Amino acid sequence: MGYCKERNLLPTRCLLVLLLLSLSSSQSKVEDSDKTPALIIGAMKSGTSGLFDALLSHPSFHHAKLHKNRMPWQSKELHFFDVTYDSKKMSSENALSMYLNKFNSSPKGHLNLEATPNYFHAWNKVPRNILNVFGADRASRLKFVLILRNPVERALSHWRFAKNRSVEFNKQLRNDTNIISSIRIDPNQDKEALKEKCIQNKGDKAGDGVVPGCWSMRMSHQQKETENLTSTCVSLINEFEACTASCSDTSKGNNRLKCEDKCSLGNPLKGLIARGLYNIALRHWLTHFNETQFCIVSFEKFADREGFSETMNIVSQFLLDSPNVQHEWEPPEKKNPMLEEWVPGGSSETGRQDFKEAADIIGTFYRKRGRSSFYEELKTRGTFGCGSEEKFRQFI
Repeated sequence: MGYCKERNLLPTRCLLVLLLLSLSSSQSKVEDSDKTPALIIGAMKSGTSGLFDALLSHPSFHHAKLHKNRMPWQSKELHFFDVTYDSKKMSSENALSMYLNKFNSSPKGHLNLEATPNYFHAWNKVPRNILNVFGADRASRLKFVLILRNPVERALSHWRFAKNRSVEFNKQLRNDTNIISSIRIDPNQDKEALKEKCIQNKGDKAGDGVVPGCWSMRMSHQQKETENLTSTCVSLINEFEACTASCSDTSKGNNRLKCEDKCSLGNPLKGLIARGLYNIALRHWLTHFNETQFCIVSFEKFADREGFSETMNIVSQFLLDSPNVQHEWEPPEKKNPMLEEWVPGGSSETGRQDFKEAADIIGTFYRKRGRSSFYEELKTRGTFGCGSEEKFRQFI
């Protein structure tokens, strides 16, 4: 009754006040629970935007509120658990409130969605951050969707995407002085100083809302000495193999796995090769969450005209806990066809040959030691998890 004594409340009035406070707290928890989203966590360049848009065509799904001066894609990619959240500066309670407030515009009874493909690849911190923010009990009820693509095609698409973004950044830097203020760097600085700040990672944070922004400038800088895709892939693969070879000499069992994991995180160019090592990322996600919380689908089946509707039914039924989801699914339009058509070296025969050679080298790398074994099994089955009782951990 300390609460009542501090406020000089009579016993009967005190009980009434405490009851009202309790009801208010319960209501708040229910409302917060209603806003808890499902998360599409990856993989990068594997169809997350298409899947997100397709789900939003169903009236039961909703996305985060788009704030003023933000890019449209930011209602999809919140980057909360890989960029915004800092456990040293934010309490779990404040972080949860900040995150759920992004969905304040959601109508009651709708399921919120976010799709940040970097979550899957940032396995060294995102699963832990999600647990910190939501708490173990609430996090155990979250649902995750993962769409995986042939790792060779994913790597080539990643390369096209990065090259296109770096070209676009340099073009805007030459022609549009507004980009300086949009990156939130002192507008009095010259453009070369801006470039240096971006390259040194002292400009905007990744995912902070600038397109193309500093992320693209850093990518452009990293790639300026690697115009040839084949030589870039050889270099990245040799670096990874040398790193894992040292693991073989010094480590066994779980220690070896940890050593190889560290090697995958150390790859440059935003993980051009490493982000296709799905087995490694999944193994870490499953140390924090149960298999039943995941719905993993094949990009190839999703992108297939005949398999698209079936895939969408499986995913939506999993997310909505309903076996009878009725909807006329429409395949999403390709977001940016130029990204898929762009080839290093232009349309020249040399550029196309470079692309083919790189594909062969990357494919050999993934086939070695069963690095693509999980994806191959997924491609055969079409989906894993999604409410099915069949376990998929055995294929990792």
